[in-house]
Amino acid sequence: MELIPGLRTGSEVAREHEAARATALKKGVSIQDAKTINAGVEWAEGEEERLKNAVQFFQPHISNKNLISVPLLDKPPCGPWKEAVDRAERFEMSPELAVFVGYEAGDFFAQADGQSMKEAGIPDRALILMRPLEQNGIKLAPTHGEVALVEITTKDGECFSTVKYWYETPEGKPDLRDGAGRPFYPPSGTKKINAVAVKRGLLSRG
Repeated sequence: MELIPGLRTGSEVAREHEAARATALKKGVSIQDAKTINAGVEWAEGEEERLKNAVQFFQPHISNKNLISVPLLDKPPCGPWKEAVDRAERFEMSPELAVFVGYEAGDFFAQADGQSMKEAGIPDRALILMRPLEQNGIKLAPTHGEVALVEITTKDGECFSTVKYWYETPEGKPDLRDGAGRPFYPPSGTKKINAVAVKRGLLSRG
């Protein structure tokens, strides 16, 4: 799995600069332009170690025998969330990363899908650490203004989920908002809106 979307290694960037230099020299570029391209190659090669360190922060060492395996939903599920978590792929992280992100037993990751929560600091494809609101058979309520994984059920029995700010109206009805505070309107035919988990941590390259 690509844990840091779009990240390229220094070697890949260096190869691109090398190709650009070869093409430029064939076209007879100036000495100054050639020096600029050379500097780009040297910078890219120097980035290799820094990029490796960045990846290692998010990706645990494979040799670590104490990795923590956490369910990972590649996007908010279409269908009952519990079933999706049960059959989800696993994300393995080191104990140090677990402490950093605030992991507790029973938590799971959901990958953000889209930019609707970008203003809340949750960019597309970020990994959101979610904590189920139902613990030991007891259903807790989300706090006003929390980021929640919300399950929406239609009158036809269809079910899908979304990540939004959770608010309630004076009448106690759900009032969902995106990252910029704009209202999120559930589709017509919605029967039930239920917060099933709340955000407790985040892994993101941004």
